[in-house]
Amino acid sequence: MDAPELAEDPRFTSAEARSKNQAELKVLLAEVTRKFTKADLAIRLGGHVPFGPVMQMDEIAADPHYAARAMIETIEQPGSNEPIQVAGVPVKMTQTPGGVYMRGPYLGEHTEAVLRAAGVSDAEIVKLINPKQDS
Repeated sequence: MDAPELAEDPRFTSAEARSKNQAELKVLLAEVTRKFTKADLAIRLGGHVPFGPVMQMDEIAADPHYAARAMIETIEQPGSNEPIQVAGVPVKMTQTPGGVYMRGPYLGEHTEAVLRAAGVSDAEIVKLINPKQDS
């Protein structure tokens, strides 16, 4: 990392000292790491320090790994002629594969259907949704 002084600094030579001085260490590491690109840091840290780069959306969209893992899903967006892209499901399981199959509901969009499925009558649903309205 081109910062040998940090390895010898008594504030950071043990896990306990690093924990006690972590706010200072974060500031110093930010200063050191900002000199490098994400690719440079991956090479320098490779296999020694667990880490992952913080990526911008355009970087994720251009990365073949994320495409292969279906990490950006395209779904319809009501009120728009254009579909939108959302984050895919990060955990991939063989027997229970997750996926993004539709957009999330708007607030209250499925309230009536869920209440009906729970056995609530239409009259009671009206009272629940519009409590100030007389039946």
